[in-house]
Amino acid sequence: MRRFRRLLTFTALLALALAAGGLHAQTTGTTTGDIRGRVRDDAGLPLPGVLVTATNRETGLSRTHVTDADGGFVVPLLSPGTYSVQAELSLFAPSLAENVRVVLGTATAVDFTLRPAQAAEAAVTVTAESPLIDTTKTDLAAAVDAQQIRSLPNVDRNFLSFSLTTPRVSNDRGPQSGAAATSGFSINGVSPRLNNLAVDGFDNNDQSSGAVRAQFSQEAVQEYQVITNPYNAEFGRTAGGVINIVTRSGTNDFRGSAFYYWRSDSLATEDPLTNEKVPLDDDRFGGSFGGRLARDRTFFFAAYEHQGTDTANPVTISDADVALIRGKGFDVENGNVAYEVRTDAVVGKIDHSFSPSQILTLRGSWSKGFDENRQAWGGLVAKSGGGVQDATDVTAAASLTSVLGSSSFNELRALYSDGSYDLDPLDASRGVAVSIPGVATFGNNRLLPQVRDSSLLQLFDSFSFQPGKSDALRFKLGAEYTRYTLKGSLPLNFAGLHRFSALPPNPAFPNGLTARQAFAAGVPAVFAQAFGDPNGDETAWQAAAFLQADIQAGERLMLRLGVRYDYENPIDPFPSDSDNVSPRASFSWAPADAFRVKGGYGRFYGVSAVGPMFAVRIQDGVQVRTHIRTIQGGPSPVVPWNYPDHRFPDEVSAGTSVVPPTVLRPGDYESAYTDQANLGFEVEIGRKLLASVDGVWARGNKVFTNRNVNPIVNPGAPPSQQRPDPSYTDVFLYESRGSSWYKGGTLSLASRFGGPFEMTAFYAYADSEDDYIDWLTEYQPQDPLNPDDERGPSIHAAKHRAVFTGTLTSVGRGGSWLTRDWTLAGIVAWSSGLPYNVTAGYDRNQNGDPVSDRPEGVGRNSETLPDQFTLDLRLSRTVFFAADVGVELIGVCTNVTNRENVLAVQSVANQPNFGQPTLYGPGRIFQLGARFSF
Repeated sequence: MRRFRRLLTFTALLALALAAGGLHAQTTGTTTGDIRGRVRDDAGLPLPGVLVTATNRETGLSRTHVTDADGGFVVPLLSPGTYSVQAELSLFAPSLAENVRVVLGTATAVDFTLRPAQAAEAAVTVTAESPLIDTTKTDLAAAVDAQQIRSLPNVDRNFLSFSLTTPRVSNDRGPQSGAAATSGFSINGVSPRLNNLAVDGFDNNDQSSGAVRAQFSQEAVQEYQVITNPYNAEFGRTAGGVINIVTRSGTNDFRGSAFYYWRSDSLATEDPLTNEKVPLDDDRFGGSFGGRLARDRTFFFAAYEHQGTDTANPVTISDADVALIRGKGFDVENGNVAYEVRTDAVVGKIDHSFSPSQILTLRGSWSKGFDENRQAWGGLVAKSGGGVQDATDVTAAASLTSVLGSSSFNELRALYSDGSYDLDPLDASRGVAVSIPGVATFGNNRLLPQVRDSSLLQLFDSFSFQPGKSDALRFKLGAEYTRYTLKGSLPLNFAGLHRFSALPPNPAFPNGLTARQAFAAGVPAVFAQAFGDPNGDETAWQAAAFLQADIQAGERLMLRLGVRYDYENPIDPFPSDSDNVSPRASFSWAPADAFRVKGGYGRFYGVSAVGPMFAVRIQDGVQVRTHIRTIQGGPSPVVPWNYPDHRFPDEVSAGTSVVPPTVLRPGDYESAYTDQANLGFEVEIGRKLLASVDGVWARGNKVFTNRNVNPIVNPGAPPSQQRPDPSYTDVFLYESRGSSWYKGGTLSLASRFGGPFEMTAFYAYADSEDDYIDWLTEYQPQDPLNPDDERGPSIHAAKHRAVFTGTLTSVGRGGSWLTRDWTLAGIVAWSSGLPYNVTAGYDRNQNGDPVSDRPEGVGRNSETLPDQFTLDLRLSRTVFFAADVGVELIGVCTNVTNRENVLAVQSVANQPNFGQPTLYGPGRIFQLGARFSF
């Protein structure tokens, strides 16, 4: 009955969203911005009936609105860009505001004072700048504009990197797996798998693992928002945050670009681990072109980019250990080991205006990538332990924006994407995988090879209206449907996996063995090998509906109240989740023109990754059967080690009737969600700077994770009595039990966009904890029967972090030949030491897992790395051949001070080099480039 009521609620909201066509509306869209304000006469009285027209200066597209009884107006659904806004009323002289900038997801305020026609000889031009404070904005968000994307240093040309220059966003430092990649960043300490990356309002997430799906050129990006607390009820499918991207469109003028960037080890410093330069030859080139197909009506844009990188990863396995491993017949090398990356990405876009009130947008993209470091390796992981990905993604999307009257509009979007992702092992021999903690990892990665084909269908519609003549009350409602299909294979441990660890004294080895000695003696602690059919074909889908009310209580108080309902239907054998109701409430109060208080609370449901559910579906002990042997009793792992290929040739040899199988099982499942709240204020400093103070609280719940619920609990007993269920070896339970806790504060300062100098700066304090690692089975709690004991500092968020970005340009601003047309930009970032986990290096609690145990009395993630500092600079000079034709000569230097930033250390306590760095961040390197534009 409860599920029926939830489904009935969803159906009712969906019907309301699609049938409310007779109402009136206006509100900001997710891919657009608004211009709003008031018109008064020269005595300060409101003027109703004024015609306000906003015209895009580049496309000529215009939209109008008539002021209400209070003189208020809103021109909604405007593409980000620069506009001219004119106010006209009979018997009054027209008033014109030039160069009004519309920013994604915000409302730009423009107020007019009209003078009687007889008192003014001509139209009055308004030159006053818009306020920096947007009183209609209630979420916590930071904008990354076109000048920042174009000018800030970014040698990898991954525009998402700029999200790290905004508060509450940090790099993902969790387990890195190319077969199960993440979004790459954590927001408010929440799992990096639970973010939502949207492009032009469309889903751009790989639902298999929570990674970013389609790639495209930085040249194609107009601007984007990083929304860490997205209280707008339209934003869903995330328990973390939203990165909301808008791509470029064509204009009435034909414009284009061509670029080339180059990096080389000849322009780099030595790696601190090897005292050698890492080989590097990195070429990136491409271009863009856009213009009109029909003036003021139809426009096109296209961009292409190619990356060709030949480089290497430093492998730090010692010479002695390399000799030992080679002596056992494995091909391993250390030092700088070469690999290559090749990517190509194309995006095309057409915008057509049927009328000023109806715009159709079509977008298509294609990308192809080849990456020999996709399954990352390096440090103590040999190249054979990595994987190479050959991926192709094709996407088609369409959106229709319609203004249906003076106060109503509709947004309709549809997307279909098809992707092919082949991830093969870099081990040419396809031999067994071998893990020796603190020494080396090599051989066929246990997750590979994987072949995966997927498709995504997304449908979305929203409708906005106001129930009366005044814009004091506005509603927005909508619905969306997403279907994800996955066809692929998961040959987990099909190649076999040996893990060696320190062994206590025993009759065969009275003094015990270190992990290295155990490998030399051929005594693995654990061996796993799977057999059966690893293939599957599954479909998951989600549906959602939302309703939001924006209440303007006077000129200074905005209330935003909303509710969102999400229905998630994952793949079998996991049940659907139908009780996901998300209340949201936020406010913006401006007691003075230059001061605003803001705050809110909301619940946000994420979408669980299909990949681990697919694994549970496949690795069920029937379709795929995994056999594990441990040194602690039962059939010995030494037996398969002594086979010619160090594994069983077939399942019969593995002794299926003797060895208890290892299986993956579904546990209690619910969609992950986060409760978030914030309170803060912002104040204008003069007319150029905006200062903000924010406090944020976030509590993550029901994060999808796994644990072995059948460990060894009686190590001294006979094998049949060691585990809770002796009919199995390990039983990995996939369940919704992970939690996170985040409390933080931020001090921010930002300048006005569009001037010769732009800057942002912030200091952030974060107290971030969690009690989970990931859903990959190799990352287990120390005591999987007591997972609550895992609560500790999050590895993603630093306690203290400060970032400054700045851009200073003289392009187009006159001056002498020596001083004009230069641009200097930089990013300065500092953070305190990040937490890391210390492990014992052996099975201290004798539960059959030699990897996860910590030393006695040591908490999870209790140690910290040294603090980190980077200074990146970009200097360019544009040489103009004509007014709009020129070439920009570019030099970039990252890590200018060549700071040796430690990213990882030897964390196994029983290793002689415990605490010593095993991975550093990139050293100083230069990039040279040129960009021709017309």
